[in-house]
Amino acid sequence: MACQYILNLRKLQSVQRARYRQAKRDYNQILKNFQRINYNIITDPQTLLDSFEECKQHVMWKRRVQYVGLHVISEIWKLSCMLQTGYMNTRPYRRFQINERGKIRDISSPDILERVIQHSLYKNIVYPILIKCLIYDNGASIKGKGVQFSRDRVTKHLTDYYRHHGNKGYVVQIDFKKFFESLDHDVIMEQLSRKIPDVRILNLCKQILDKQGEKGVGLGSELSQIIALYYPNRIDHYFKDKLGVKYYGRYMDDVYIICDNYEDAVFYLRKVNELAKELKLTVNQKKSKIVKLENGFTFLKTKYIMNSTGKISRISGRASATRERRKLRLYKKRLINNVDPTSKYAIDEFYIRDAYLSWRRFVESQFNSYNLLKRMDQYFIRLFGFKPIKISKQERREHNEQLKYIRWHFERFHPVLRSLKIFYMNDKFTRE
Repeated sequence: MACQYILNLRKLQSVQRARYRQAKRDYNQILKNFQRINYNIITDPQTLLDSFEECKQHVMWKRRVQYVGLHVISEIWKLSCMLQTGYMNTRPYRRFQINERGKIRDISSPDILERVIQHSLYKNIVYPILIKCLIYDNGASIKGKGVQFSRDRVTKHLTDYYRHHGNKGYVVQIDFKKFFESLDHDVIMEQLSRKIPDVRILNLCKQILDKQGEKGVGLGSELSQIIALYYPNRIDHYFKDKLGVKYYGRYMDDVYIICDNYEDAVFYLRKVNELAKELKLTVNQKKSKIVKLENGFTFLKTKYIMNSTGKISRISGRASATRERRKLRLYKKRLINNVDPTSKYAIDEFYIRDAYLSWRRFVESQFNSYNLLKRMDQYFIRLFGFKPIKISKQERREHNEQLKYIRWHFERFHPVLRSLKIFYMNDKFTRE
């Protein structure tokens, strides 16, 4: 009894010391953030001007962006004065829907001035603080990471797992239902208040969230991306730090856990459901499941199969090949032999070769898809009648010269096009 009492006492003391060290680290981190974080960084006109220069890239064709670009000094100054008052009054979001590969997604597009505010807040305050709190195996919306990084981490986890346990085991796959639409604003503000001590910055974040609705964050904002990425961070650290699960990874709302027995897999799935309820998230019961490792599993539209020798095969999904076949059929209709050579929709065989070879090299470098590429090459030859091989620069140059001559000859001797060209030149002469 005495020995058991001493063991329990030492265990309690170790837990208390761990809590004290964690509280001390949190205090030091908050103190460091308080010394570095300053609301005036966001409202500085030069910072806002730099944010506008980055936000206007690839959207200068929009009328609103051109207007702000012509009056950039006055608009940035007004924006800085408005932010110094602590109240943000910008145009409402533009909401629309897009069809992304058969799935309807709701997009909330902010005004260019609000994009400048969000980019300044994201780049100088939110991203540098929250990025330090994420686990290494979280690869979405992070500079230097991405889909390829997450796929490589899955391969690395499978390789390490095989060295210790072989190819026998289970994979827990978890997906959150309507992830972006389910993010609770109160939980978001509670999470941000633990990392950001400045009340004015928190007030600005709350105003941005309130403009997106009572619940959820909209797609189309980089601030929404980092907030959604950090939202389930508590689940990540629970499995990585408290339970010590090594083979765990997450990409935004997709989670996988590799374990060696079925009881642990059931416990992990039940624990994720409990933690998700605390965060006011809903686990998609149709997509969340436990599968045997030897049968393979799918993550980020890639199927992973590990055989008895430890070889890991990454197989591309069917949707990628289906989209490529659809593109090739569209290229067949737009081939220069089938349409008017002067049309802007006309393409030549060089363009088709380059487009197909680009997709083929990507699949060849990322997946084990020899049979798929063989079938796709045969389909390409049946459709166009020539092989998808790389063309030399000399052949490309000769083809371009020949194409220019064909278009010039077509414009010169085609009566309708010639009459239209003469009418356009006469109209231009009379207007001058």
